[in-house]
Amino acid sequence: MAKHSAKQEFQFAHLETYARRPAARAKGDQKHSVADILGEASRTPGHCPHVPNPGEPEVVAGVHPTELLARHDELVASRRIAGKRNKQDVHTLAAAVYSWPEVVEYTDRERFARFVADVLAFHRKHVGPVDSAVVHWDETYPHLHVYTSDMDARRLSPGWRARREAEAAGLRGRSVSEAYKAAMTGWQDSFYAEVGQLSGLDRYGPRRQRLTRREHRDGKL
Repeated sequence: MAKHSAKQEFQFAHLETYARRPAARAKGDQKHSVADILGEASRTPGHCPHVPNPGEPEVVAGVHPTELLARHDELVASRRIAGKRNKQDVHTLAAAVYSWPEVVEYTDRERFARFVADVLAFHRKHVGPVDSAVVHWDETYPHLHVYTSDMDARRLSPGWRARREAEAAGLRGRSVSEAYKAAMTGWQDSFYAEVGQLSGLDRYGPRRQRLTRREHRDGKL
């Protein structure tokens, strides 16, 4: 019962993009390459040190991440954008992760299957085609990874689209960052409207909402 009481109650969705060969100046997660990210998804030895006992991912849509890696260049070329150069340091993979709030041992598989279907529909609508989607059952919470290859993966991210539009309008510095954050907040709002609330998840945790535990409980009721 101790694990069950640790259950999350709010949604978690994250979207990032990666290049086949990260730029030397890349920071944080962007230092990882497409091969690194798909290697982690497929549980390739050496790519998932954070998982004590890696298990085979469950493919729920598209192809296995290993096959996607083998076909990545082909898919990128097929989604060519006029005037764009196919450089190795251009971001060509959009990678999203969507977490389910019940620990693996207590997950209601029927509810989770509905969540997966809603997530895939959301991803296709707000990001792009689903080239690979896998569920990891080898960590505390089950989570769904969804991958889309594109010649310019950053155009698939609402945040990067807003950032580029802000820069094109002559904005700089904080204004550009705020445009990015506002767009990604909107993406999270859409996820809540189309997926999260249908699964009974909160948009924010009680601390973010500045609610007392009782207010949070009453709101859920």
